[in-house]
Amino acid sequence: MSERALLEVEGLHKTYSMSGRPKTHALNDVALSVPEGSVTGLVGESGSGKSTLIRCVMGFERPDSGTIRFDGTDMVGASRADWATFRREVQMVFQDPYSSLDPRMTVESLVGEGLRLQQPGLSRAKRRALVVEALESVGLAEEHLPRRSASFSGGQRQRIAIARAIVMRPRLLICDEPVSALDVSVQAQVVNLLKQMQRQFGLSMLFVAHDLAVVRHLCDTVAVLEHGNLVESGPTRDVFASPQAEYTRELIAASPVPDPVVQRARMAARPAV
Repeated sequence: MSERALLEVEGLHKTYSMSGRPKTHALNDVALSVPEGSVTGLVGESGSGKSTLIRCVMGFERPDSGTIRFDGTDMVGASRADWATFRREVQMVFQDPYSSLDPRMTVESLVGEGLRLQQPGLSRAKRRALVVEALESVGLAEEHLPRRSASFSGGQRQRIAIARAIVMRPRLLICDEPVSALDVSVQAQVVNLLKQMQRQFGLSMLFVAHDLAVVRHLCDTVAVLEHGNLVESGPTRDVFASPQAEYTRELIAASPVPDPVVQRARMAARPAV
């Protein structure tokens, strides 16, 4: 893992305004970095600002102020050429594979769409070969190419979504709660697949989640958001072993553990509310 940051966010502010209502401060002076070859976790409850941060990083929304640097280039106000590079080198896996995959498209079209748009010079045979390679890397096969996503389970659909991202050979993969919409029985399979992909391709990854057990298993570093404020960040092992912020301690205390005896003891020790 390199110490060089591939993605750097500094001083990010984002507010929303609605007629007749006070401004909502979604992000307040947020700073975050993703070192090359590492996995950074971003955690917090619903409404903490995780999705807003991701939308700003991806260019779906423009922050009020602050910088978002990818490989040293500030993407706030970046040129078309810079954004074209960003779109090739940054891919995203969304939360819900049922809505993120067009049910009218075949698996071959879904996984190969980015190649068709970003590398129009590829022959159809070469593009198909790359799609098959990506599918096989996530545990699917060439025989799945003509099928449509509606014929697959949720876990299989998320594998297709991962293949769609991986086929572009990105440098940074952004995962927005990629297992929260899946059955518990397949969540671990998808998380382990992402870990395998990260190691195999040397990916940097920003992993957004509310499941702290997943973050602890997958991430090298973690950042904690509360109501748009970054309250804690650092190596995952250190944050979990000795959380400094009260909010982080509450998140860890509320996170279930696999040992029922430990979980009952933890719940009994929590103060009554």
